[in-house]
Amino acid sequence: MILDEGAVSIRPGHVPLTPISFLERAADVYPTKSAVITRSGMQESYSAFRTEARKVARCLRSEGISPGDRVAVLARNGPDALRMHYVIPGVGAVLVALNTRLSSDEYRYILDDSRASILFVESRFKAQIEPIRSSIACKVIELPDADTRSQTEGIGIPYSDWLDRANDGSSSLDLPGAEDNPLAINYTSGTTGRPKGAVYTHRGAYLNSLGVAIELQIAPSSIYLWTLPMFHCNGWCYTWAVTAVGATHVTLADFDPGDALELIGRRSVTHLCGAPVVLNAIADEGRKADLRFEHDVRIATGGAPPAPTTIAAMRDLGIEVIHLYGLTETYGPSIVCETQPDWADLKTDELAKAMSRQGVRTINVEAVRVADGDFVDVPANGETIGEVLIRSNTVIPGYLDTTAGGTETFHDGWLRTGDLAVMHPDGYVEMKDRRKDIIISGGENVS
Repeated sequence: MILDEGAVSIRPGHVPLTPISFLERAADVYPTKSAVITRSGMQESYSAFRTEARKVARCLRSEGISPGDRVAVLARNGPDALRMHYVIPGVGAVLVALNTRLSSDEYRYILDDSRASILFVESRFKAQIEPIRSSIACKVIELPDADTRSQTEGIGIPYSDWLDRANDGSSSLDLPGAEDNPLAINYTSGTTGRPKGAVYTHRGAYLNSLGVAIELQIAPSSIYLWTLPMFHCNGWCYTWAVTAVGATHVTLADFDPGDALELIGRRSVTHLCGAPVVLNAIADEGRKADLRFEHDVRIATGGAPPAPTTIAAMRDLGIEVIHLYGLTETYGPSIVCETQPDWADLKTDELAKAMSRQGVRTINVEAVRVADGDFVDVPANGETIGEVLIRSNTVIPGYLDTTAGGTETFHDGWLRTGDLAVMHPDGYVEMKDRRKDIIISGGENVS
Protein backbone atom coordinates (compact mmCIF):
# COMPACT_ATOMS: atom_id res chain seq x y z
CA MET A 1 0.00 0.00 0.00
CA ILE A 2 1.50 3.33 -1.05
CA LEU A 3 1.26 5.90 1.74
CA ASP A 4 2.59 8.96 -0.08
CA GLU A 5 0.91 12.27 0.72
CA GLY A 6 -0.05 14.77 -1.94
CA ALA A 7 -0.74 18.49 -1.87
CA VAL A 8 -4.04 19.65 -0.40
CA SER A 9 -6.54 20.28 -3.18
CA ILE A 10 -7.85 23.84 -3.34
CA ARG A 11 -9.98 23.67 -6.46
CA PRO A 12 -13.52 25.07 -6.07
CA GLY A 13 -16.13 22.53 -5.09
CA HIS A 14 -13.69 20.07 -3.56
CA VAL A 15 -12.28 19.74 -0.06
CA PRO A 16 -10.76 16.43 1.05
CA LEU A 17 -13.29 14.41 3.01
CA THR A 18 -12.04 13.58 6.50
CA PRO A 19 -13.70 12.85 9.85
CA ILE A 20 -11.25 15.32 11.41
CA SER A 21 -13.63 18.03 10.20
CA PHE A 22 -16.36 16.57 12.45
CA LEU A 23 -14.48 17.63 15.58
CA GLU A 24 -13.81 21.11 14.24
CA ARG A 25 -17.51 21.62 13.53
CA ALA A 26 -18.69 20.11 16.84
CA ALA A 27 -16.33 22.36 18.81
CA ASP A 28 -17.47 25.43 16.83
CA VAL A 29 -21.20 24.67 17.07
CA TYR A 30 -21.38 23.07 20.55
CA PRO A 31 -18.35 24.48 22.44
CA THR A 32 -19.80 24.05 25.94
CA LYS A 33 -21.61 20.79 25.34
CA SER A 34 -20.16 17.60 26.88
CA ALA A 35 -18.11 15.79 24.27
CA VAL A 36 -17.09 12.90 26.50
CA ILE A 37 -18.04 11.70 29.98
CA THR A 38 -16.22 8.86 31.74
CA ARG A 39 -17.89 6.28 33.95
CA SER A 40 -16.43 8.00 37.02
CA GLY A 41 -18.03 11.28 35.96
CA MET A 42 -15.10 13.24 34.49
CA GLN A 43 -16.28 15.44 31.61
CA GLU A 44 -14.78 17.43 28.75
CA SER A 45 -16.66 19.95 26.65
CA TYR A 46 -16.17 19.90 22.89
CA SER A 47 -14.10 23.07 23.17
CA ALA A 48 -11.84 21.54 25.85
CA PHE A 49 -11.60 18.27 23.93
CA ARG A 50 -10.40 20.11 20.81
CA THR A 51 -7.98 22.27 22.79
CA GLU A 52 -6.36 19.17 24.28
CA ALA A 53 -6.30 17.50 20.85
CA ARG A 54 -4.45 20.47 19.40
CA LYS A 55 -1.93 20.35 22.25
CA VAL A 56 -1.23 16.66 21.55
CA ALA A 57 -0.90 17.49 17.84
CA ARG A 58 1.80 20.04 18.65
CA CYS A 59 3.63 17.47 20.75
CA LEU A 60 3.52 14.87 18.00
CA ARG A 61 4.96 17.34 15.51
CA SER A 62 7.71 18.22 17.97
CA GLU A 63 8.57 14.50 18.02
CA GLY A 64 9.10 14.67 14.27
CA ILE A 65 5.91 12.81 13.37
CA SER A 66 5.11 13.65 9.77
CA PRO A 67 2.53 12.59 7.17
CA GLY A 68 2.50 8.85 6.61
CA ASP A 69 4.14 7.94 9.94
CA ARG A 70 2.32 5.36 12.05
CA VAL A 71 1.36 5.92 15.69
CA ALA A 72 -0.05 3.05 17.76
CA VAL A 73 -2.49 3.27 20.68
CA LEU A 74 -3.14 0.54 23.24
CA ALA A 75 -5.85 1.80 25.56
CA ARG A 76 -9.33 1.04 26.82
CA ASN A 77 -12.34 3.17 25.97
CA GLY A 78 -11.74 6.65 27.36
CA PRO A 79 -11.08 10.28 26.41
CA ASP A 80 -7.48 9.63 25.29
CA ALA A 81 -8.33 6.70 23.01
CA LEU A 82 -11.11 8.80 21.49
CA ARG A 83 -8.91 11.87 21.10
CA MET A 84 -6.22 9.93 19.24
CA HIS A 85 -8.78 9.19 16.51
CA TYR A 86 -8.58 12.91 15.67
CA VAL A 87 -5.07 13.91 16.67
CA ILE A 88 -3.05 11.25 14.86
CA PRO A 89 -4.75 11.61 11.45
CA GLY A 90 -4.96 15.36 12.13
CA VAL A 91 -1.16 15.60 11.83
CA GLY A 92 -1.19 13.42 8.71
CA ALA A 93 -0.06 10.29 10.55
CA VAL A 94 -1.78 6.90 10.56
CA LEU A 95 -3.55 5.54 13.65
CA VAL A 96 -2.89 1.92 14.63
CA ALA A 97 -5.48 1.12 17.33
CA LEU A 98 -4.40 -2.10 19.05
CA ASN A 99 -6.73 -4.83 20.25
CA THR A 100 -6.52 -4.85 24.06
CA ARG A 101 -6.83 -8.66 24.21
CA LEU A 102 -3.61 -9.72 22.48
CA SER A 103 -0.40 -11.32 23.72
CA SER A 104 3.01 -9.67 23.99
CA ASP A 105 4.22 -11.50 20.89
CA GLU A 106 1.21 -10.30 18.89
CA TYR A 107 1.83 -6.72 19.94
CA ARG A 108 5.47 -7.00 18.91
CA TYR A 109 4.46 -8.36 15.51
CA ILE A 110 1.93 -5.58 14.83
CA LEU A 111 4.25 -2.80 16.02
CA ASP A 112 7.02 -4.13 13.79
CA ASP A 113 4.74 -4.77 10.82
CA SER A 114 3.13 -1.33 11.00
CA ARG A 115 6.51 0.32 11.62
CA ALA A 116 5.00 2.42 14.41
CA SER A 117 7.12 5.38 15.52
CA ILE A 118 5.30 5.94 18.82
CA LEU A 119 3.22 3.68 21.07
CA PHE A 120 0.74 5.31 23.43
CA VAL A 121 -0.11 2.69 26.04
CA GLU A 122 -2.37 2.81 29.07
CA SER A 123 -0.60 1.71 32.24
CA ARG A 124 -3.11 -1.14 32.56
CA PHE A 125 -1.16 -3.02 29.88
CA LYS A 126 2.27 -2.90 31.51
CA ALA A 127 2.40 -6.72 31.80
CA GLN A 128 1.88 -7.12 28.05
CA ILE A 129 4.34 -4.45 26.90
CA GLU A 130 7.12 -4.79 29.46
CA PRO A 131 8.41 -8.15 28.08
CA ILE A 132 8.88 -6.65 24.60
CA ARG A 133 9.90 -3.13 25.63
CA SER A 134 13.56 -3.62 24.65
CA SER A 135 12.74 -5.27 21.31
CA ILE A 136 10.37 -2.71 19.80
CA ALA A 137 11.68 0.32 17.95
CA CYS A 138 8.94 2.81 18.85
CA LYS A 139 9.02 5.39 21.63
CA VAL A 140 6.63 4.40 24.45
CA ILE A 141 4.43 7.03 26.12
CA GLU A 142 2.30 5.95 29.07
CA LEU A 143 -1.30 7.15 29.05
CA PRO A 144 -3.27 7.81 32.25
CA ASP A 145 -6.08 5.52 33.38
CA ALA A 146 -8.91 5.55 30.85
CA ASP A 147 -11.56 6.20 33.49
CA THR A 148 -10.04 8.15 36.37
CA ARG A 149 -7.22 9.76 34.32
CA SER A 150 -4.80 9.00 37.19
CA GLN A 151 -1.18 8.76 36.00
CA THR A 152 1.22 5.95 36.91
CA GLU A 153 4.74 5.19 35.74
CA GLY A 154 6.75 2.18 34.70
CA ILE A 155 6.34 1.52 30.97
CA GLY A 156 7.54 4.67 29.27
CA ILE A 157 7.43 8.44 29.44
CA PRO A 158 4.43 9.58 31.53
CA TYR A 159 1.88 11.29 29.30
CA SER A 160 1.72 14.46 31.40
CA ASP A 161 5.53 14.82 31.32
CA TRP A 162 5.56 14.25 27.58
CA LEU A 163 2.97 16.98 27.03
CA ASP A 164 5.09 19.42 29.06
CA ARG A 165 8.23 18.69 27.03
CA ALA A 166 6.85 19.75 23.66
CA ASN A 167 8.52 22.58 21.75
CA ASP A 168 6.60 25.38 20.15
CA GLY A 169 5.03 24.49 16.84
CA SER A 170 1.81 24.07 14.94
CA SER A 171 -1.11 22.74 16.96
CA SER A 172 -3.67 22.63 14.16
CA LEU A 173 -5.57 19.55 13.07
CA ASP A 174 -5.12 19.63 9.32
CA LEU A 175 -6.98 18.30 6.33
CA PRO A 176 -5.17 15.44 4.60
CA GLY A 177 -3.21 16.10 1.44
CA ALA A 178 -5.73 13.86 -0.33
CA GLU A 179 -8.88 12.18 0.96
CA ASP A 180 -7.62 8.76 -0.15
CA ASN A 181 -4.58 9.07 2.10
CA PRO A 182 -4.47 6.52 4.93
CA LEU A 183 -6.17 7.42 8.19
CA ALA A 184 -5.79 4.17 10.13
CA ILE A 185 -4.48 0.62 9.93
CA ASN A 186 -6.67 -1.98 11.60
CA TYR A 187 -5.26 -5.44 12.09
CA THR A 188 -7.54 -8.40 11.51
CA SER A 189 -6.79 -12.08 11.89
CA GLY A 190 -9.50 -13.00 9.43
CA THR A 191 -8.84 -16.48 8.09
CA THR A 192 -5.05 -16.48 8.18
CA GLY A 193 -2.66 -16.99 11.06
CA ARG A 194 -0.86 -13.64 11.17
CA PRO A 195 -3.03 -10.50 11.30
CA LYS A 196 -3.19 -8.28 8.22
CA GLY A 197 -3.24 -4.50 8.32
CA ALA A 198 -6.43 -3.22 6.69
CA VAL A 199 -5.82 0.35 5.51
CA TYR A 200 -8.61 2.88 6.13
CA THR A 201 -8.69 6.16 4.20
CA HIS A 202 -9.99 9.57 5.29
CA ARG A 203 -12.69 9.35 2.62
CA GLY A 204 -13.88 5.88 3.62
CA ALA A 205 -14.00 6.74 7.32
CA TYR A 206 -15.90 9.97 6.60
CA LEU A 207 -18.53 8.20 4.49
CA ASN A 208 -19.00 5.23 6.80
CA SER A 209 -19.28 7.52 9.83
CA LEU A 210 -22.18 9.38 8.27
CA GLY A 211 -23.72 6.10 7.13
CA VAL A 212 -23.75 4.51 10.58
CA ALA A 213 -24.99 7.73 12.18
CA ILE A 214 -28.00 7.64 9.88
CA GLU A 215 -28.62 3.91 10.31
CA LEU A 216 -28.63 4.15 14.12
CA GLN A 217 -30.51 7.50 14.00
CA ILE A 218 -27.96 9.42 16.06
CA ALA A 219 -28.85 13.10 16.57
CA PRO A 220 -27.30 16.05 18.46
CA SER A 221 -29.43 15.11 21.49
CA SER A 222 -28.14 11.52 21.52
CA ILE A 223 -25.99 10.02 24.27
CA TYR A 224 -23.77 7.17 23.03
CA LEU A 225 -22.41 4.60 25.51
CA TRP A 226 -19.07 2.99 24.62
CA THR A 227 -19.54 -0.72 25.30
CA LEU A 228 -17.98 -1.58 21.92
CA PRO A 229 -14.15 -1.37 21.99
CA MET A 230 -12.81 1.67 20.13
CA PHE A 231 -10.06 -0.52 18.67
CA HIS A 232 -12.60 -2.69 16.82
CA CYS A 233 -12.89 -1.17 13.32
CA ASN A 234 -12.31 2.16 15.10
CA GLY A 235 -15.47 1.47 17.06
CA TRP A 236 -17.43 0.74 13.87
CA CYS A 237 -16.64 4.39 13.02
CA TYR A 238 -18.80 5.66 15.89
CA THR A 239 -15.65 7.35 17.25
CA TRP A 240 -16.29 9.84 14.46
CA ALA A 241 -20.05 9.40 13.85
CA VAL A 242 -21.11 10.54 17.33
CA THR A 243 -18.94 13.65 17.04
CA ALA A 244 -20.22 14.32 13.52
CA VAL A 245 -23.67 15.25 14.86
CA GLY A 246 -22.42 16.80 18.08
CA ALA A 247 -23.76 14.03 20.32
CA THR A 248 -22.13 12.99 23.61
CA HIS A 249 -19.76 10.04 24.16
CA VAL A 250 -20.04 8.17 27.49
CA THR A 251 -17.07 5.87 27.96
CA LEU A 252 -16.98 2.56 29.80
CA ALA A 253 -13.36 1.39 30.09
CA ASP A 254 -14.26 -2.18 31.10
CA PHE A 255 -17.60 -3.64 30.11
CA ASP A 256 -19.80 -4.64 33.00
CA PRO A 257 -23.53 -5.17 32.40
CA GLY A 258 -24.45 -3.60 35.73
CA ASP A 259 -22.37 -0.50 34.99
CA ALA A 260 -23.85 -0.31 31.49
CA LEU A 261 -27.41 -0.43 32.77
CA GLU A 262 -26.66 2.10 35.51
CA LEU A 263 -25.16 4.51 32.97
CA ILE A 264 -28.05 4.05 30.54
CA GLY A 265 -30.40 5.15 33.31
CA ARG A 266 -28.28 7.85 34.96
CA ARG A 267 -26.96 9.43 31.75
CA SER A 268 -30.13 8.86 29.67
CA VAL A 269 -28.08 6.90 27.13
CA THR A 270 -29.88 6.55 23.80
CA HIS A 271 -27.45 4.39 21.78
CA LEU A 272 -24.86 1.67 22.23
CA CYS A 273 -23.32 -1.19 20.26
CA GLY A 274 -21.93 -4.60 21.12
CA ALA A 275 -21.45 -8.23 20.19
CA PRO A 276 -24.24 -10.70 21.07
CA VAL A 277 -22.42 -11.63 24.28
CA VAL A 278 -22.81 -8.01 25.41
CA LEU A 279 -26.54 -8.05 24.67
CA ASN A 280 -26.98 -11.32 26.54
CA ALA A 281 -25.15 -9.96 29.59
CA ILE A 282 -27.23 -6.76 29.61
CA ALA A 283 -30.45 -8.77 29.15
CA ASP A 284 -29.61 -11.12 32.03
CA GLU A 285 -28.66 -8.26 34.35
CA GLY A 286 -31.72 -6.24 33.41
CA ARG A 287 -33.98 -9.22 34.06
CA LYS A 288 -32.50 -9.69 37.53
CA ALA A 289 -32.98 -6.01 38.34
CA ASP A 290 -36.49 -5.91 36.82
CA LEU A 291 -35.59 -2.75 34.90
CA ARG A 292 -37.44 -0.93 32.16
CA PHE A 293 -36.23 2.34 30.63
CA GLU A 294 -38.77 5.05 29.92
CA HIS A 295 -36.67 6.77 27.26
CA ASP A 296 -35.84 5.36 23.80
CA VAL A 297 -32.70 3.21 23.66
CA ARG A 298 -31.29 1.53 20.55
CA ILE A 299 -28.56 -1.12 20.62
CA ALA A 300 -26.81 -2.36 17.49
CA THR A 301 -25.32 -5.85 17.40
CA GLY A 302 -23.36 -7.90 14.90
CA GLY A 303 -21.38 -11.12 14.66
CA ALA A 304 -24.40 -13.42 15.12
CA PRO A 305 -28.18 -13.05 14.87
CA PRO A 306 -29.91 -11.95 18.09
CA ALA A 307 -31.76 -14.87 19.70
CA PRO A 308 -35.54 -14.67 20.30
CA THR A 309 -34.96 -14.71 24.06
CA THR A 310 -32.51 -11.80 23.77
CA ILE A 311 -34.90 -9.75 21.65
CA ALA A 312 -37.71 -10.43 24.14
CA ALA A 313 -35.50 -9.48 27.08
CA MET A 314 -34.41 -6.27 25.36
CA ARG A 315 -38.02 -5.39 24.60
CA ASP A 316 -38.84 -5.87 28.27
CA LEU A 317 -36.03 -3.41 29.09
CA GLY A 318 -37.40 -0.91 26.56
CA ILE A 319 -34.42 -1.36 24.23
CA GLU A 320 -34.73 -1.73 20.45
CA VAL A 321 -32.26 -4.15 18.82
CA ILE A 322 -30.66 -3.36 15.43
CA HIS A 323 -28.93 -6.26 13.63
CA LEU A 324 -25.82 -5.24 11.63
CA TYR A 325 -23.19 -7.06 9.61
CA GLY A 326 -19.75 -5.94 8.60
CA LEU A 327 -16.05 -6.68 8.46
CA THR A 328 -12.85 -4.87 9.24
CA GLU A 329 -12.48 -4.55 5.46
CA THR A 330 -15.74 -2.53 5.30
CA TYR A 331 -14.96 -0.10 8.16
CA GLY A 332 -17.49 -2.01 10.26
CA PRO A 333 -21.23 -2.12 9.43
CA SER A 334 -22.12 -2.55 5.78
CA ILE A 335 -25.39 -4.52 5.94
CA VAL A 336 -28.33 -3.78 8.23
CA CYS A 337 -31.55 -5.64 8.92
CA GLU A 338 -33.82 -2.69 8.20
CA THR A 339 -37.10 -3.05 10.07
CA GLN A 340 -40.12 -2.99 7.77
CA PRO A 341 -43.39 -1.29 8.83
CA ASP A 342 -45.33 -4.56 8.77
CA TRP A 343 -42.94 -6.09 11.34
CA ALA A 344 -44.38 -3.93 14.14
CA ASP A 345 -47.10 -6.44 15.02
CA LEU A 346 -44.97 -9.58 14.74
CA LYS A 347 -44.70 -11.87 17.74
CA THR A 348 -41.24 -12.22 19.27
CA ASP A 349 -40.43 -15.53 17.51
CA GLU A 350 -41.58 -14.19 14.16
CA LEU A 351 -39.64 -10.96 14.66
CA ALA A 352 -36.53 -12.93 15.62
CA LYS A 353 -36.83 -14.96 12.41
CA ALA A 354 -37.02 -11.76 10.35
CA MET A 355 -34.15 -10.20 12.29
CA SER A 356 -31.95 -13.30 12.02
CA ARG A 357 -31.21 -12.17 8.50
CA GLN A 358 -28.32 -9.76 8.16
CA GLY A 359 -30.39 -7.63 5.81
CA VAL A 360 -29.73 -5.08 3.08
CA ARG A 361 -26.89 -2.69 2.26
CA THR A 362 -26.43 0.34 4.49
CA ILE A 363 -26.98 3.78 3.02
CA ASN A 364 -23.29 4.27 2.20
CA VAL A 365 -22.82 0.90 0.43
CA GLU A 366 -23.29 0.79 -3.34
CA ALA A 367 -24.15 -2.88 -3.81
CA VAL A 368 -24.28 -6.29 -2.12
CA ARG A 369 -24.48 -9.57 -4.02
CA VAL A 370 -24.57 -13.28 -3.26
CA ALA A 371 -22.69 -15.12 -6.01
CA ASP A 372 -21.47 -18.60 -6.90
CA GLY A 373 -17.90 -19.69 -7.60
CA ASP A 374 -18.06 -18.13 -11.07
CA PHE A 375 -19.22 -14.81 -9.58
CA VAL A 376 -22.72 -15.24 -11.01
CA ASP A 377 -25.56 -14.15 -8.74
CA VAL A 378 -27.44 -17.03 -7.12
CA PRO A 379 -31.25 -17.13 -7.37
CA ALA A 380 -33.02 -15.05 -4.74
CA ASN A 381 -34.92 -18.03 -3.38
CA GLY A 382 -33.66 -18.15 0.20
CA GLU A 383 -32.07 -21.54 -0.44
CA THR A 384 -29.17 -21.35 -2.90
CA ILE A 385 -25.91 -20.59 -1.11
CA GLY A 386 -23.21 -18.29 -2.46
CA GLU A 387 -20.53 -15.91 -1.23
CA VAL A 388 -21.40 -12.37 -0.13
CA LEU A 389 -19.71 -9.72 -2.29
CA ILE A 390 -19.68 -6.01 -1.44
CA ARG A 391 -18.85 -2.97 -3.57
CA SER A 392 -18.60 0.37 -1.83
CA ASN A 393 -16.61 3.53 -1.20
CA THR A 394 -16.33 2.06 2.29
CA VAL A 395 -14.36 -1.02 1.27
CA ILE A 396 -10.65 -0.77 2.06
CA PRO A 397 -8.35 -0.11 -0.90
CA GLY A 398 -6.07 -2.91 0.28
CA TYR A 399 -3.87 -4.21 3.06
CA LEU A 400 -0.65 -2.67 4.28
CA ASP A 401 2.20 -3.26 1.80
CA THR A 402 -0.12 -4.93 -0.71
CA THR A 403 -2.64 -3.76 -3.29
CA ALA A 404 -6.26 -4.75 -3.69
CA GLY A 405 -5.49 -6.68 -6.84
CA GLY A 406 -2.77 -8.66 -5.13
CA THR A 407 -4.93 -10.73 -2.82
CA GLU A 408 -7.80 -13.20 -3.17
CA THR A 409 -9.92 -10.90 -0.99
CA PHE A 410 -10.85 -8.76 -3.99
CA HIS A 411 -12.31 -9.57 -7.41
CA ASP A 412 -13.05 -7.06 -10.16
CA GLY A 413 -13.80 -4.24 -7.72
CA TRP A 414 -15.77 -6.42 -5.30
CA LEU A 415 -14.79 -7.44 -1.79
CA ARG A 416 -15.03 -11.18 -1.23
CA THR A 417 -16.23 -11.39 2.36
CA GLY A 418 -15.62 -15.12 2.80
CA ASP A 419 -19.13 -15.43 4.24
CA LEU A 420 -21.63 -17.82 2.65
CA ALA A 421 -25.26 -16.75 2.50
CA VAL A 422 -28.59 -16.98 0.72
CA MET A 423 -30.53 -14.15 -0.88
CA HIS A 424 -34.21 -14.00 0.03
CA PRO A 425 -36.89 -12.91 -2.47
CA ASP A 426 -37.29 -9.58 -0.65
CA GLY A 427 -33.57 -8.79 -1.15
CA TYR A 428 -32.48 -9.59 2.42
CA VAL A 429 -29.22 -11.51 2.87
CA GLU A 430 -28.95 -14.30 5.44
CA MET A 431 -25.54 -15.66 6.42
CA LYS A 432 -25.13 -19.44 6.62
CA ASP A 433 -21.44 -20.35 6.89
CA ARG A 434 -17.81 -19.38 6.21
CA ARG A 435 -15.56 -20.35 3.30
CA LYS A 436 -12.71 -20.85 5.77
CA ASP A 437 -12.63 -21.93 9.38
CA ILE A 438 -12.62 -19.27 12.06
CA ILE A 439 -14.08 -18.82 15.50
CA ILE A 440 -15.65 -15.62 16.83
CA SER A 441 -14.67 -14.40 20.28
CA GLY A 442 -16.32 -11.27 21.61
CA GLY A 443 -17.20 -10.22 18.06
CA GLU A 444 -13.63 -10.72 16.80
CA ASN A 445 -12.65 -13.18 14.07
CA VAL A 446 -9.89 -15.52 15.22
CA SER A 447 -8.02 -17.80 12.84
